[in-house]
Amino acid sequence: MSGRGMGRATTLVLTSAVAGLFYSNFVLDWVLRGFEGMGDVVSNLSAPGEPFAVVARVTDFLCGVLVLLILPSVRRALPPGRCRPVVVGGTAVFAVAAAAAAVITTPCGPDIVCSSPAQQRQGDLHLVLSTVSDVGLYIGTAAAWLTTRRVGPRWFALAAWWLFWLAGLVATAVFGFFAEVGPEWVAATGQRVHIVGMSLWILCLGLLAADASVHVARAASPRRDPAGTGRRPRTAAEDKRGP
Repeated sequence: MSGRGMGRATTLVLTSAVAGLFYSNFVLDWVLRGFEGMGDVVSNLSAPGEPFAVVARVTDFLCGVLVLLILPSVRRALPPGRCRPVVVGGTAVFAVAAAAAAVITTPCGPDIVCSSPAQQRQGDLHLVLSTVSDVGLYIGTAAAWLTTRRVGPRWFALAAWWLFWLAGLVATAVFGFFAEVGPEWVAATGQRVHIVGMSLWILCLGLLAADASVHVARAASPRRDPAGTGRRPRTAAEDKRGP
């Protein structure tokens, strides 16, 4: 296999890993703040006036950009069929909406009430963008399971299945329920499980694309001469034709 193929695979893995880390930027905020703030809703960490709001916004935005960059390779790695455009489209919606939500942040941080109409509109718009982003990614995850459960890599289909149910539906339900009834730290924990699951799925997409690029590079590489005769091995078609 050529070094170019391996280099492309490495780039895809690193890009998806960085994108996943950036999406779970609450970990960066947690470390930078001296391991505080884990009981706060994650979107509030990007609000104006928060200690590391700029870090949270920039990393969210860059996550969306990096996901868009790997999508063409992800598309080529997926089996053809009706579900493939859904995977790519849902993931693209996630990336664009996540980047937009990083620009239009929630206007009020923890323990601050948004009282003005402008703040409430901005908060509502941020919520819509975040919801669209989440729904887009998990629609793509479900479609990825459907398209790979029989013909795709088994590890990828299993990851899609478990992340959709555990990080998608269960963690989101926990967050939504306890955000209304409390305590807030349970809701925040459920939200973080949900976000980490999304980050892991981004990494899975990069690994799938990298694995496919390795196979393509191997198929395209010249056939070696194991006997050292200086002649390339005969193809199957040439063998059928004879000397």
